[in-house]
Amino acid sequence: MNSKFLVIGVVVVTALALGLGIIIGHFAITKPTHNTSWKHDRLTKSADQRNYQTFIDSIQATNIEINLKDLTSRPHLAGLPEDLESAQVIEQRWITDGLKVT
Repeated sequence: MNSKFLVIGVVVVTALALGLGIIIGHFAITKPTHNTSWKHDRLTKSADQRNYQTFIDSIQATNIEINLKDLTSRPHLAGLPEDLESAQVIEQRWITDGLKVT
């Protein structure tokens, strides 16, 4: 009977010591912080005002309306010939606008 209490006592003390060690380790060990401000700075840098103004000046409501009517006039299901045709129309417009299409 006496050895039974001894075993229970050892198990309880071991569990308490383990729990205390985990808690101390969790709060005592400093975790490295990752500095991501350079990513934020790179992604949010100011636009070149000349490019911005050129872009804004090129937007015309009539072009948007024409493009939407044309692009929504064909089905958009992948694999259909009409979808390939839409992709080719967009590709040609991008090439006409001076964009590189790969």
